[in-house]
Amino acid sequence: MINKLDFLLGNWKMIYNIPKSSFGEASTSVGTGIFKRALNDKYVYFDYSSAIESDTDEAHAIFAWDEKAKLFRLWWFENSGNFSIATGEFINDETLFLN
Repeated sequence: MINKLDFLLGNWKMIYNIPKSSFGEASTSVGTGIFKRALNDKYVYFDYSSAIESDTDEAHAIFAWDEKAKLFRLWWFENSGNFSIATGEFINDETLFLN
């Protein structure tokens, strides 16, 4: 099942257009990410970095297929110290839903 994440593999360049809101002014940002397989292809790692104005953000994520529970798991760690955990499944051939 981890092969369903093959569409993510490789180097990514991201451009963000952040609209003005009650949280701040409008701005743009760029980021890069690398998705790669790890540990006998049991996991997909994601290393990410972005720069919004003078702030640099970095993150590391781990995707795994939980054979026992029959769902995907995601662990997300940020250089700010924040982290999150999600589970999910493909709701169709093109959409991975994480919660």
